[in-house]
Amino acid sequence: MQLPPSALQGLSKRADAALAVVNVKTVQQLGSWKLYKAARAMAVLAATEEAGAHPEGAACNINGALDKQWEAASLAEVLAAPPPALQGLGPKSDEAMGELGIKSVQDLARKYAAWADALLTLAEFEKPNFSS
Repeated sequence: MQLPPSALQGLSKRADAALAVVNVKTVQQLGSWKLYKAARAMAVLAATEEAGAHPEGAACNINGALDKQWEAASLAEVLAAPPPALQGLGPKSDEAMGELGIKSVQDLARKYAAWADALLTLAEFEKPNFSS
């Protein structure tokens, strides 16, 4: 899990440099990256969202994950938004994400980070020396 992200199929050394911009330098960091996890959670829950059912000032919010201008947006709107809709990703990060083909928050929830997350989950079940 301490290998660079380029250890994942389809990612090159260029991806390592792009992800380093957001301080992700290993497969483990990619799979446990809080912004990936936020994007994944939004993607999962967007299917259950009711249009207009989240009034402004509601007690439950995800404002800590979102840039101020996106705090009142629906999950579907956030998923379609560019990565800087997430708090902590600015123009420099957006450019780096673009190099990886990540053009929306939804894109962040898919593929490489999801693969890294799956590897981390299954690594918990590894047995030394392939024992039973």
